[in-house]
Amino acid sequence: MTNAPRKSCPRRGFFLIEMLSYVVVMAAISILVIDIINIMVGATRQATQRDTMIQRVDTALDALRRDTWNAAALAATADGAALTLPDGAVAWQMRPDSTLVRTAPDGTRRTWIDMPALHFSAVGPLLRVGVESGPGGAKHEQIVLASQRLIATGRGGNP
Repeated sequence: MTNAPRKSCPRRGFFLIEMLSYVVVMAAISILVIDIINIMVGATRQATQRDTMIQRVDTALDALRRDTWNAAALAATADGAALTLPDGAVAWQMRPDSTLVRTAPDGTRRTWIDMPALHFSAVGPLLRVGVESGPGGAKHEQIVLASQRLIATGRGGNP
C-alpha cells in the first residue's frame, strides 16, 4: 500500500466569516456597555441633583423653623409668610421661578433657588408649609412648625 498524498480542500473565506461574526458580536456588546454606562451616569447625575435639592430644602426649612419658633405673630398667604420676631418682621416668599426668598428685619435677603413649590398657611400658633416635589408636584408633604412664643402666651388659639 502506498501512502498517497491526500488532497486538501481549500477553505477559503472561512477566516473572513469568523472575523465578521466577531466584529458583529463585539459591536453589539459595545453598544450594550455604552448604554449601561449612560444609564449609570444619568442615575448618578439625578442622585446628585436630588441630594443638592434636599440640602437646599433642609437649609431653608431650618431657617424657617427657627423664625417660626421665635415668632410673636404669624400671618400667611399661599405663596408667603410674614413672621413678627422680637427684632422685627421677617418675610418669606415663594416666587413663581422656584426661588424662595427670606427678607430679614434689616432688609437683607437670603435666596434659595430651584426649590420645590411651597405653600404656606397659618393656623393659631402653627405655620403649615406644604411641599410639592416630584415630577409635576406628584408628591405632596406637609410640615407643621410651631411658635413657642404664641404657645407660651396662649395667644395662638387652638389649631
